Amino acid sequence: MGHQSWCDCNAKCIRKWAVANLLLLLTLIGVVVGFLLVLILRPLGPSPDVIMWIGMPGELFLRGLEMTIIPLLASTVITAVASLELKENGRMAAGAFGFFITSTSMGVATGIFVTALISPGQRAVADGNVQSGAEITHYQTQDVFADLLRNLIPSNIIRACFQSTFTKYDTQIEDGSNGTSTIVTKQLAMTNRTNIMGVVIFCIACGMAMSVERAKTKPMLDFMWAVRTVIFKIFGAFIWSLPVATASLIAASLLNVEDLFLVEEELGMFVATVTVVLTIHFCATIPAIYFMVTRKNAFTVYAAVNKAIITSMVIKSGAGALPIMMKSCESPPAKFHRNVVSFVLPLCICFKGDASASFIMCSVLWLGQRAGIFMSLPQLIALGIMSTFLCLCIPPVPSASMVIIILICNSVGVPTHDIGLLLALEWLHDSLRTGVNNGSHAMCAATVHHIMRKHLAIKESQDLKQVNATDHHMREVIVDGYSDSEKEHKPLMSQQY
Repeated sequence: MGHQSWCDCNAKCIRKWAVANLLLLLTLIGVVVGFLLVLILRPLGPSPDVIMWIGMPGELFLRGLEMTIIPLLASTVITAVASLELKENGRMAAGAFGFFITSTSMGVATGIFVTALISPGQRAVADGNVQSGAEITHYQTQDVFADLLRNLIPSNIIRACFQSTFTKYDTQIEDGSNGTSTIVTKQLAMTNRTNIMGVVIFCIACGMAMSVERAKTKPMLDFMWAVRTVIFKIFGAFIWSLPVATASLIAASLLNVEDLFLVEEELGMFVATVTVVLTIHFCATIPAIYFMVTRKNAFTVYAAVNKAIITSMVIKSGAGALPIMMKSCESPPAKFHRNVVSFVLPLCICFKGDASASFIMCSVLWLGQRAGIFMSLPQLIALGIMSTFLCLCIPPVPSASMVIIILICNSVGVPTHDIGLLLALEWLHDSLRTGVNNGSHAMCAATVHHIMRKHLAIKESQDLKQVNATDHHMREVIVDGYSDSEKEHKPLMSQQY
């Protein structure tokens, strides 16, 4: 009888867990289905049109996520900043950027140490069939920082919702009396990608102005709360298409790789190195930073936001997984303060890329090892500092990490003709980087929540006392307005109010 009761209890707990994590289970099933589709369809040699239709559900899912990014960012950032005092915004920003710098620099150090230890470039086999010869782009460090500043202050906030500014390079080869010469010219151009940094900065400015004029801007704050509620309702229904989108995206990505086995043979050691670096950063470095600040177990935070991490790995977008991440951070068991989540996570999306910094260092050292270039300790330290700060201002162009890799390689004289090897497995590296970055974003929010918890609790207590005092004053005004006969029943009326 006791054994049967124990079994029934276990079955009930399993069913309860399965219902609570149904979306996660369906998403994992979608991952398996995606790989099975690749194994079934690859021998049949599907045409590009067939691959396009296989990837169509995933493409539509990504388009739906992009549709919600702007209203979600605007409503969450404005409501978060407008609900706080200016001093509180400064404290949270300082805590967030302190976490950014610490985690990114430690991720870079891990990338340098592991890549130097394993030396995957020495084991890589040169093969004429491997994609190489990628065009060298003349990115300059000053232009990367200039693009960052331009995008922080957009000239047109409407255009910033769908376009970003970047420096475009045009290369021309001219024949002269002394032979051919290469002339590189640069100009400002627009890329069709949302300028998230500009939108967030504009929303922060609006929220700060609203926090100063609370009485006059209350209708706008109420409107932004309504927008936020509506977007989360829409997203809550839309996210149930994620399992189908997962299978579609994985199948289409792998079917587009021409020779998967050749890529695995040539880049297996480098992939293993990157995986080890990201695993150490995710499982050891970030939890260690969190533990030093909070004295708490970081893996409870990972468990609370596992849906958002898996979603970001599938869609390869931290911004696209932002609604799930915010909901996971605000809901039990995490239960981080809503204002912290709404303020810190959008900042992380804009500026934080510690996993990207680790990958960049691994890539630069790997390319150098393939070319027979081994750097001294001072050079490695300089590279680490450069990578740490450049990852805070990655330019808004596709494969942005590749831009930083080319920039750093050009700065230290590492040949970039093998950059095409990295592009062959960018689909896998991008997924791993995004997942680790998103987990780090959650840990940053958890750390800032711990730092701000006492201050926010005091503020909420003061706000509650103010509301109670106002309510008590309104009761007295209402009761004192009654006639003499009604005032005899004043205690009873006060209780009713």
